[in-house]
This record gives sequence, C-alpha cells and structure tokens, in this order.
Amino acid sequence: MVKLELFERELNNTIGGRKIMAELAGNMDEVLHLINRNREVMVVWQRNKGPQFFADILASGFEPKAVVVKQIGDVSLAALIRRMAAALQENGSTGLKKLIDNYFLTIINEVQTSDNLYQVFLKLRENG
Repeated sequence: MVKLELFERELNNTIGGRKIMAELAGNMDEVLHLINRNREVMVVWQRNKGPQFFADILASGFEPKAVVVKQIGDVSLAALIRRMAAALQENGSTGLKKLIDNYFLTIINEVQTSDNLYQVFLKLRENG
C-alpha cells in the first residue's frame, strides 16, 4: 500500500480526520497543479526544500520513535510551511485560501509540538 493511502486511511478513522480529508480532497489537485505549474509556487517549494521535507515526512510513516527532520540546511520546516502558505494564498483559489486560513495555525503548532506523524495522528484520535 502506498504511504499516502495509509495516511488517508488513518485520517478517515476519526471525525476530525474525516473533516480534514473532505477539505483536502477538494484542494489537493489545485495545490499539486500550483506546485508543478505555477512558477512562483514552484520556486518557493524547491528553494525551501519542499520535496526533501515531504519525502522525510512520508518516510517516517506512523513510527512512534521516528523523528521528522525540522531543518534542512538553512531552511526550517516551519519556514517552508509559512512560505508555501503565502505563495498558495497569493496564487490559489478562494477555497484554497480559506483552507489555509482555517488550518495554518494548527499546522504550525503541530510542527512545533510534534516530533512525528504518529504524535499528530494520536492527538487526532484522542480528540475524536
């Protein structure tokens, strides 16, 4: 099973996760299109080590002892998220802008307080 499918399955196991999945489903194609086709978004993604961070997050899976890399060179994961949020809001649809507005602070908080995806999903399960 592809790791993305594992994340999707795990999200669908909780009420909060299902809500996130529903909102993401309507915007993921747009985000991928912007990353691959919009020059401004593509540059922000590449210069801020987006592919490397994404690969590390996926590789960590749901391992309780895994630690997601929060710094690659001079770029932090939080900086990547802040810069991508700004680029996506500047170039994205109204729906994508709303999604970022709704989840940006939560995502930044999770990056700062969680070591891995296991901890993030554990919080989702604990909150329903």
